[in-house]
Formats: sequence, C-alpha cells, structure tokens
Amino acid sequence: MHYWPSTRWSFSSRRRDDEAWVELPLPFALIGAHDRCQVHVEYKRLPAVVYFAVACGSRVEVWPLCGIAFPIWGRIKSDTQLLVGKHRLSLMSDADPNWTSPTVLAERTAAENEAIGQSSTEAEPADAALVMDWGTGEQTRRLNRQVTILGEGHPSSMRMHGLGLRVCELGIVCVGRRVWAVQLNPDSLPDRDPMARELVPGGESIWVGNVHLWANQIGSRADRRFGDPLAEEPPGDAAATGAETATDNTESPDANRPIMVVDQPHRRPLPNPTRSSRQDNDTDRVASDFTDRLLQKNEKRTNRQNLIKWSVTGGLLLAAISVAGYVLIRGVLPIFQAIYSE
Repeated sequence: MHYWPSTRWSFSSRRRDDEAWVELPLPFALIGAHDRCQVHVEYKRLPAVVYFAVACGSRVEVWPLCGIAFPIWGRIKSDTQLLVGKHRLSLMSDADPNWTSPTVLAERTAAENEAIGQSSTEAEPADAALVMDWGTGEQTRRLNRQVTILGEGHPSSMRMHGLGLRVCELGIVCVGRRVWAVQLNPDSLPDRDPMARELVPGGESIWVGNVHLWANQIGSRADRRFGDPLAEEPPGDAAATGAETATDNTESPDANRPIMVVDQPHRRPLPNPTRSSRQDNDTDRVASDFTDRLLQKNEKRTNRQNLIKWSVTGGLLLAAISVAGYVLIRGVLPIFQAIYSE
C-alpha cells in the first residue's frame, strides 16, 4: 500500500518552555494518551485519542475525536496551538515558511519508506465516492473533502446510526479518486496490524461494525473486521432488523438511512431497538453542512490572508525596485557620465 501525497512534517510540545520539533514518520498521526498514538501525550485524565491529524500535500489538518475544550478542526497553520491536557501542540509541514528542521528525526522501516514514497506538495481535491452496504442495499455518499470522520455521532462529520460503529470509527482520507481509511481506535486492533488501509475500487471491502465500505465501486466482502466490533449482533441479523424497520417508513426520504439505535461505548445496550427520529437525521445533516461551510469560510480566510501577504510583499518589492532605479538613473549614471565625458 502507498499513502497519499504528503510532505515532511513535525510537531512540537510547548510545556515549561521546553520546545523541540519531532518529525512524524507517517502522513497521519493520532494524538492522545494511547501507546500507539504517534503523538503520545501523558496526562491521566486524557482520552485514548483526542485528535486525528493528517498531512495531505502541503496541508495539515486536525479533527477532534472526542469532547474537548477549545477544539480546532480543519486546516491549521504552524502558529496554531492545540490544547491537549496541559500541553500546547503545534504541527508544521516543510512547505510552511516557518519550517524548522526537526530536532528528532523520524525512524521508519523499509516498508514505511516505500509506502510514503517521495515528498510531494500536490494533493488533488477529493473526487471519489464511498460505497456502503449494511445489508439493505448499496448506498453511495460523495466525499467532498480530503478528510472525513466516519462514526456513530458527534464529533464525526459523516454519521451512521445503528451500525455498531464507535462515536469516531474511521478517518477517511480522499485524494483524487483514491481513498484510504485510518482506524481511529488503536485499542481495537492487534498490536502488529496496520492502522491504515487503502480502499481499492472493486476490491475487498473494509468491514467495520456492521457495514462494508468500498471506494467508487463495490467488490468482494472482507471476512475480517478492521477493528474489534462494539455490537455482538451478527451483521446479517442487524441488516435484517434494519430492513424490517425501514419498510415501515418507505415514503420517508431517509428510509435508506440506518434508523436503529444501538449501544455506544460505556453504555448498556438497549433492551429493544428503537427508531431514531427524523429530527436526529436532520440534525446530523445540519451539522455536516455547517462543518462544510465553516471549512470553506476558513479556507477563504486563509486564501485572503495569503493574497494580502503576497500583495504587500509584491508592492514592497516593486517600491524597492523603483527606488533603486531612481537612485541609479538620477544619482549613479550622471556621475559615470561626468567621469567619462572628461
């Protein structure tokens, strides 16, 4: 498997005036207290995973995976600080003008070096579809941004209720027509299992909870889940139950959406499945639309700031050239003319 295009990137942790930039080995990083987190933060009351960070081309994005104070999501700059426990974390790619050579270089295996490939600042916009099947027929959702969080509820940006998913199950990275999935719950994987997989169009699915996922084109079904499941209910039974419930609301535009409520982490399973209201589905849709608009606004703000910066730089450069030309014509040239005229 080859990862998406990315540049070198690193992180620093500011605490007690101790700042050192550490290079990250992979183009993604989980930030939290779990031992498999690429950015491991020691704090006794910190969740296992707090943020999902991605280097995609020259962009660095972060997405919160739990309820946390002062959350930040979307594209960030090198001067953006993530408050994680008592630490202030910063992330930066080598395409950033403030790039600082890492104090600690990344250690990679030969397989990881081959998977990462050459550094690249170019990453195509998302232009793929996520194909899903939980037993009620094939469903397709367009991926309209390079990073999407798939899970059961908030703060996931693509929410699927009643399919045995965790609150934040997968980080979906989309570059052009290619799609990768990163398991956001490292404790659900064996220690030697990779945390990221590519969804090959028409290939084997990625099976999480009670849903199979493909990129662009449906293919064969995996016989092993990508992460231990939450629900003990077999996927066939869950699909049948979902289908029976869906038939009660065939006229609803949300009839093909999962409408079963199952137990979430640290919560007892409900004695009987209940239908989630259309208000819940509408709330999810509003939250997703709001996230899209907020990201677009942040992107426009960043582009506007870059335009202003380059305009000011260009204006100063033009002014400097004009002053130098004026001095040359009015001051230096007359002197040479006077010298050679004698």
